[in-house]
Amino acid sequence: MAKKGDWARVAVPYRSRPNDATGQPMPTLAQASTPPLPPIRQPDVSRALFRFRATMDRQVWTTALLEGTTFTLPEVVTLLEAKTAGGHSTAEQDQVLAIAEAPSSPTTTRAR
Repeated sequence: MAKKGDWARVAVPYRSRPNDATGQPMPTLAQASTPPLPPIRQPDVSRALFRFRATMDRQVWTTALLEGTTFTLPEVVTLLEAKTAGGHSTAEQDQVLAIAEAPSSPTTTRAR
C-alpha cells in the first residue's frame, strides 16, 4: 500500500509545452511530419444504383411484410419477374407491385 508522500516521488512535473525540457522551439505546422491523407472518393451514383437494384426484391418484400401481405421472398421475386404468384388475392399482388414501382414514380404529396 502506498504511503503518504509516495505520490510526489512518482509524479512527473507538469510542463506547459512538450519541448520545455530540451529547450528547443516547438515545431511549426509546416514542419510537422504527418503522412498525407488518402484522397476523398467522390460519390458514385452508378454504384449506389447498382446496390439499390441488386437488393430491390428484398426491399419490396420487407416493405410488403410491414404492410401486412403474406408474400414470401421467393414469391416476391417471382412476382417482380412479371409472373404471377398463386394463392394470393389480386389486391395483394397489386399492393406488392405498387411497392416495387414506388421508387421510380415521383411523389406528388407533401408532408404538412
